[in-house]
Amino acid sequence: MLRLVWSAEALDDLDTIADYIGEHNPVAADRLIGRIDEVVAHLVKFPKMHRVGRNTGTREAIISPNYLLIYRATSTDVEILSVVHARQKYP
Repeated sequence: MLRLVWSAEALDDLDTIADYIGEHNPVAADRLIGRIDEVVAHLVKFPKMHRVGRNTGTREAIISPNYLLIYRATSTDVEILSVVHARQKYP
């Protein structure tokens, strides 16, 4: 099984998103974080299951209609690079 590595940027993204949604709807924030955890758990077993990313060497997992998880898979690791809102200009 591959090792999971979160970048500092991705952890900051996650905190920011959870805080913002949690201010308005704590249940929705918990649900979104739970969904992200589910997707990440599958990545270490099936790192190529999501679409090829817009940046070379990355992949994009659709978390919900509004959020994407950007990651890179190597032979040893799955590195979570960022979590972005779908309306956010990316890359």
